[in-house]
Amino acid sequence: MRPSERREMIRKDDIKLSLTRQCKLLKISRSSIYCTPVVVNAETLALMHEIDRIFTKYPVFGSRQIAAYLPRSGFPAGRHRLRRLMNIMGLQALDKGPNTRKKHPQHRIYRSPLCLNQWRAKCCPGGGHMRWTPALTWRRWKTPSPDTAGQRSWIRTKAANIQARVGSPR
Repeated sequence: MRPSERREMIRKDDIKLSLTRQCKLLKISRSSIYCTPVVVNAETLALMHEIDRIFTKYPVFGSRQIAAYLPRSGFPAGRHRLRRLMNIMGLQALDKGPNTRKKHPQHRIYRSPLCLNQWRAKCCPGGGHMRWTPALTWRRWKTPSPDTAGQRSWIRTKAANIQARVGSPR
């Protein structure tokens, strides 16, 4: 049974069963009894017909392109309103979205100094005594401190997090 049919079964003048109990028995929300559905006005309906006409003609158009095309037909409307109406109508552009995940084979990959394994091998062949400073730079110390190994593992974790946040290394 549809919710609208169940709502019609509720008797507001019934003294034996309260409205809350009736709603629980019919498995509908109590707020749906009090609110009245909003009727779509003629202007919005005409706009929806125009969106449907444009979308049928150009199925690759999204909300931005339809918003740019609508004033030609005499229907000025904002993009966010069009998005909402297109959502209600179930319309979605057929064009594929941007494919930013795949790397182009001709683009060079620039390595970041935060790639510690390769960088440390070139810059610090003896495994020098390095510490992490707040400016994200390396500083060489004269004497190693007892917690250098712990700092190195922390540095690797920090660099991996920064690299993941920034994206592919430069």
